[in-house]
This record gives sequence, C-alpha cells and structure tokens, in this order.
Amino acid sequence: MNRFRAPLALVLVTGLVACSDDGGGTVPDPTIDRIEVTPDGSSVTEVGTSVQFAAEAFTTDGLPFAGVTFSWSSSDPSVGTIDDTGLATSVGFGETTITVSASGVSAQAVFSVRDCSEALTLAEGEWVATAVPGDEECGIILPAGAAGDRYRVGLVRTSPADSFDFDRPEVSVEVVPLGAANASAALFPAGVEVPLAAQAVQESRRLPAVPQLSEAAARAESTARLHQRLHAQAIELAERLGPENVIRPGPLLTSGPLAQDLPGSIQVYTGFERDCQAAGDLDTATLIWQNDQVAFYQDEDERATGNAPTAAQVQRMADFARDYGFPVIDEYFGGVPDNDGNGKVIVVVTPSVGNFAAFVWSGDYFTAASCPGSNEGEYVYFSSSLILDQDEGQWQSLETLVHEFKHNSSMYNSVNRPGNVQQPYHPAWEEEGSAEIAGNMASRVAWAAVGGPAPNETVVSQDIYDHGFSQPQAQGDIRPEFYGVLLRLFRTHAYLTSQPNGLFTTPLGAGSGHSIYGTGWTFLRWLGDAYGGASGAPLADADIFRAMNASATLPGVAGMENVVGTAFRELMEEYAAAVMRNGTPLAAGPKAFTSYDFVSAIEDLCFAADNPPCQGLAPGPTGAWPWPVTMNTDGTPWRGLQDAATYSGRIGGGGIRVHDLVSNGTGTGAEIRVTGAPAGTRVVVLRID
Repeated sequence: MNRFRAPLALVLVTGLVACSDDGGGTVPDPTIDRIEVTPDGSSVTEVGTSVQFAAEAFTTDGLPFAGVTFSWSSSDPSVGTIDDTGLATSVGFGETTITVSASGVSAQAVFSVRDCSEALTLAEGEWVATAVPGDEECGIILPAGAAGDRYRVGLVRTSPADSFDFDRPEVSVEVVPLGAANASAALFPAGVEVPLAAQAVQESRRLPAVPQLSEAAARAESTARLHQRLHAQAIELAERLGPENVIRPGPLLTSGPLAQDLPGSIQVYTGFERDCQAAGDLDTATLIWQNDQVAFYQDEDERATGNAPTAAQVQRMADFARDYGFPVIDEYFGGVPDNDGNGKVIVVVTPSVGNFAAFVWSGDYFTAASCPGSNEGEYVYFSSSLILDQDEGQWQSLETLVHEFKHNSSMYNSVNRPGNVQQPYHPAWEEEGSAEIAGNMASRVAWAAVGGPAPNETVVSQDIYDHGFSQPQAQGDIRPEFYGVLLRLFRTHAYLTSQPNGLFTTPLGAGSGHSIYGTGWTFLRWLGDAYGGASGAPLADADIFRAMNASATLPGVAGMENVVGTAFRELMEEYAAAVMRNGTPLAAGPKAFTSYDFVSAIEDLCFAADNPPCQGLAPGPTGAWPWPVTMNTDGTPWRGLQDAATYSGRIGGGGIRVHDLVSNGTGTGAEIRVTGAPAGTRVVVLRID
C-alpha cells in the first residue's frame, strides 16, 4: 500500500577534513561524511502497513562505509513507529519524520499515513466528476456497499485539441481493494442478483446484414481525411485572402419556380488548388436533371465513359433534399445562401472527387479576381459511384447531399464572420459532426413519414425491426429513408468500440471505421438532446445548432460555450456520464441521450453481433454500448471491485475509456488510482446499481 514521494529527505552533514603536514604523518581513519536513506519518502493509506527503510553511509571520497550500526527514530510514534532494522509501521493518520543516524551524521525521510477512508457516496443514478488524483493524494474510494453495487468509472480528456493532433498517451487505472477478499474467491451471496453479460439476441430477431456499410465505412475514413485537408486549406485561404475578397452576400436559397432553367452545359473549374489558382482549362459539365432547388451536372468526359448517373437517380436525391433536406437545413442551420443568384445549388459529378464521397470547396466563396479557381457560387462536388450505388440498395447519396448542403451554409457563414476573428471556421470534428446532424435529421424526418418513430422519439430495436426495411419484421431491403439513421449507428459503434478513440480526431491505432463523422455526430447528438430539448417536439433542438452556425457566433468551442452557457470541460464530463448511462436500467436523468437507446438500437444489428455471430459474418466487438475496457471475453462488461487489477491503454484527444466495476460486498471498498493521464483528463464516476 506504500506510494513513493518526491525527494523529501533532509540530510544533516558534518564533515571532518584530516590533513597531514608537509613533513608527513599518519592518515586518520575514514569517517562518515553522509548517509543516504531509501526510500527518501513513503506514503501509505492504511493503519498497520509496514515499509522497510534502509540506510547507507559514505566517506568523504564517496565510498560506502561498511560495518555501520544505524539508529532509527520516529518524530511522532502516534503516526508511525520504526524498529532497529528500519521497519516502519503505520499507527495512525498523519506524518512523521524518520531519522537515521550514525557517528553524529543523520538523514531524514518523511513517512506519511494518509486517511483514504472517505468514500464516494452516490445514490443509484448519481454521478460525479473529479480531477485525476495526484501522486501524493488519495485515489478515488468506491465503497464496498452491498453485493451487486455497480459503478462505471470513465476517463475523458476534456481539453480541445487540433484535428491533426494524433497524440494518444497511455493511461492506467489501478483498482486496489481495501481489506477485501478477491472477487473471484468471494462469490455473491445467495439471493443477490449478479449483473449479467449482454444477453445473446435471439437469432430470429437479428436484423439483416447490410454489406454496403463496410464500403461506406472505408469511404468515410478516406473522405474524412480529405475533408480535414480541405478544412486546413480553407483556413489558409481565409487568412490569406481575407473577408474583403468574399463574394458578395446574396439572399437565402428559396424554393419556387424560376424564370428559366439553368443551361444544358456549364464551364467549371475542378482543380481545387491549394493556392487557389485555376489549374488547366475549364471543364465542360453536362446537365443531368434539375428542379427548382438543385441542378445536377456531370463532367462530359466522365459521362462519355458510361459511368453516368441517370436522371431517375439524381431526381431521387433531389426529391429527398426538397422534402426533407432543405427544411432541415433551413430550420437547423439558417438555410443555404444563393450568392450567384441562380436560385439553385449546383451539384457537379466529377472524377476529381476520386474515391471520396463528396465535398464543398471553400475557394468557391471567394471572388475569381482573388481566387482564379473559384466558381463563385454554391457548388457540391460528388462521386458518380456513390450515386450509381443506388442500384445496389446503397442509399448513402441521399443523406450525403444534405450533409454537403450544410457545408454550403456553414462555410459561407464562416468566411463572413467578423474580420477580427482570426480563424473563422469550426474545428473539423464539429463541422463534420454538424453536417452529420443535418443528414441524420433529414433521414429521421423521412423515416417518420414511412412509419418510423417521430424525430423526437427514442429509437429502439423494435423501431428498426418494424420499419427499417421494405417488408415487416426486418424482411426485404433497407429503406432509403432509414439508411441515414443506420449509417450513424454504424459510425458511433466504430467510434466507441475503438481503443484508442478520440472526439477531436482519429488517433493513431484507432479501429477500422473510427472517424470524426461518428465522433462529432455522437457528441452533437447528445448536445441537442441535453441542451436543445430534442425530446420535446420534432426538431426542437434546431435553435442551438442554428445559433452555433451563425456568422455572428464565434467558431468552435468558444461559440458552443456561449450558446449553451456551459464550459466545455463540463460539457465533456456530462457527455461522458451520458455515454455511460445510456442503455442501463437507470432512468434517462438530466443531460441524457434521448434520441437513441444505443444498446437496444445497435446490438440487434449484424455488424455489432458477437453473441451469436450473424449470418456467417465475423463476430463484432465483444459486448455492448459503451464497450467498457473491463469487458470479459464472454461479453460480461464488468470486473470485480474487489479484484486487484490495472487496466491500461491509450486515449486520444477527447477520448473516453469506461471501466465497469461491481462489488461483492466484502471489505471496505477499493481505491481507484490513475496514472499517465494528460492534462485536462477528468474522472467521471456513475453509480448504476
């Protein structure tokens, strides 16, 4: 139980120097010059604990002095005693000075006995956030309570980090039982209900596999990296070109008939050069289809290869945007601007997108005089393959279009922020996360229109089973309207099953599918639920997103804090508590997720299936939301509070690690010690049972 302190020993030195005269003489016997005591300080947390001190004497030449008999004493025997061999034993709480001496030379060390008996007192459903205890402080004490008492202990990094900060230090949580039998040796008393593992889902209720999700995940990871590069480029352009070169503000895009349609072909730049120059000639793009809000064009050379989306495919996208996308963009983000005055967003299907899904380029919001590669208007650049995938039942193109329309809105608002805002853009995780909110909310509204739950209701497995597929009882193909809901569940699963994970970026070593799309959406979905009152009425949380997107609001964390009135550190603590609470038997409580019961909604899905595996697929990650690091191989999420153990792993920026601990009722509890945690890490403790 002892823990070592920084050097505290106070050494008293007396030195005697012996010299001979020039005429010679005898050299006196060596004397003790100094004494070193180890450890130089020790701290224990229980009365009756012993620590062995040792001493060594040295001559003036620095050589060990053999055969020394040392005397030991304690300045306060009521705190700690010490015998002739240097064995100190704690007697009471406090601090005593251990002195070792020989031949008039002495050294000292501090022996402290810390009172760590004060345990957290939490009722079921209560939680608390604390700083990481220092090396010389007591750890967090969880009481033994009754057999079956259950706690979740989360580590969360709360300091905002740059989107390219891939730092992921290793942290450790040590569980030290206090006067208890080990959990494996002390079974739960008869009649006490033991927390169970995540139950195996009946195979008859397992929801069908959606193989397109794996492809979507791979595309999302690469697109996220592209968007982060474009985000960095946008910051450079804003700093270099300045607000004076932003294209003149136009009205918001509104629906309604126009005097005339856009032409059958247009000339566009698709170089997207970092220096904003026009690379090569203008490309000719041919009209595929248009309505009153959006016009779809495709690069004529690509279209000639036969890699050509049909009018029916892009019309399906436009209809989805008209009925569900634009209303969400208007309500949540204040609408899409119409700076070029043509009343439409122009979608250019171009091979320049490569293997990515789609993107908006910030250069289009600067004048061509300052940015020769600018198309000076509202453009979205789209992958032809993503549209053609509709033929395979892959409906990502529908909600992705809405995702990109949100970028049209927020990028223009960003470049129109006041000139004294040095960096006008939201961080990439917030920008992409809020665009995911747009695509997901459009899908929730669309899904409700075909029988799914209302946008303000909590999604559970039964909703997916009944209304997620083209036929009842999860038969047939996935509904286009539901795809944008399923995709977010897939991405949040990839986020929290990964260790390490991170809100602000994808740390090195993260699992497949982890991206700022999933992390940003999960956090902002919680923010809308907890601070926007999302459960109150359909689209009730729109106000906070619209406020954060406004050009008058500071970008990033500062603007978020101003809108919701809470410091970001506290938001991260509340978020961690909500992650740990969701899907437990506890009532939702304040500041909880209300849009999704993630345990129910995710665990029936084939990509998450581990008990049993699904339809011949490889098993998903063991266990269920929030996938504690204490997970056993059988899917049991908890370990014994009375089991001495250390749980170590890496944690990214804004990352979270959850530990699930259950008491067997013996002893006085356990001390939770944390080491290696970077600045800004907080410990969040939630009592479940």
